[in-house]
Amino acid sequence: ASGDLRALDALFTAKGFTVIHPQELALADQIALARQATHFAGPLGSQMHLCGFCQPPGARAFTIAPEHFHAPINAKLLSAVGGDETMFLVKADTPKGPPHLAKWAVTEADLPRLASALDSWLTKD
Repeated sequence: ASGDLRALDALFTAKGFTVIHPQELALADQIALARQATHFAGPLGSQMHLCGFCQPPGARAFTIAPEHFHAPINAKLLSAVGGDETMFLVKADTPKGPPHLAKWAVTEADLPRLASALDSWLTKD
C-alpha cells in the first residue's frame, strides 16, 4: 500500500497503539512483541502474520486492505489461537493480473472512516 504512512502512524498512536515497523527489528524481537500483544492493526502484509505468535486465547486483528483482495491467512492464524480478524477495505485500482499487484492506498479521505471503524472495533472488547 502507498499513501501517507505518517498519517496512519499518527492515527494509530492517537488510538492508543504502539506503532512498530517490524522490518526495522530482528525477527526474535518481532515475535517477542507479538507474544505480548492483544490487538494487531495495520495494512495487509506479512507484518500482520505476527498475530500468529500471540498467546492464546488469541488476539484481535484489524487489517486494512484493498477492496478486491482478501488474503485469509491472518484469519486462519488467529482462529488457530482463538482470535479474530476485522477487515477495513479501501478503494483500489482494478488489477491487470494478480490481485496483490493492484495499486491502492489509504487516502486522507479514508482517515475519518478509518478512525470511526477503529473506534467501533476497539469498543467490542
